[in-house]
Amino acid sequence: MVLSLPQLLTRLRVIVFHDDYTHFVRVMKVALPALAILLLGIVVIWARLAAQTDGFRIGYAAITSESVKNLRMLNARYFGIDESNNPYSISADAASQRSQNSDLVDMTSPKADFVSRSGASVIISADRGLYHQHSQLLDLEGNVSVYHELGYELHTEVAHIDMKTNAAQGELAVEGHGPQGRLDGTGFKILDRGERIVVLGKSAVSLQGASKSKSGGKSK
Repeated sequence: MVLSLPQLLTRLRVIVFHDDYTHFVRVMKVALPALAILLLGIVVIWARLAAQTDGFRIGYAAITSESVKNLRMLNARYFGIDESNNPYSISADAASQRSQNSDLVDMTSPKADFVSRSGASVIISADRGLYHQHSQLLDLEGNVSVYHELGYELHTEVAHIDMKTNAAQGELAVEGHGPQGRLDGTGFKILDRGERIVVLGKSAVSLQGASKSKSGGKSK
């Protein structure tokens, strides 16, 4: 019997399909038991791990309760806004909160950076500091240095800064210099939102015009 071309193609498709199906059945006869064995192995291993959970512990670094309460941070930075909506920052090599509910932060090598009312930069640094977060007050002691963008520089041992008003003062001996010459006194004040620097004492000198727009000279 002679088959036409369409009939021949149809028979070839049936043969190919039959061979593919036979191959699929053979593969599944091997794959299904293997898959069942694998799943059974996973269940057994999981059960053993669950039974051993009592002997499994996660190791933690030794941290004392005091270290947790006194939050400590390296290279700390605090940012805020003064009453004139100008930004200020306080940085420190290390900062440690005294207790979990305290707003007092002890600082190592603190540095306060703010701008005067006219935009001149003022930087005050020290060896140690205590920052009152709620009141935005910063107490500094040890090698206190005051730098004003317009060339004023003061050195003393203690200073108190109100970051909200850009005011600062110190009650111990102070020395330094400015555009008008050398400055020595028994204390200092930064007033008028950083616009005026006053050196107190017998040789008290008030440096007028500390803003960018100079309008005055030295007065005693």
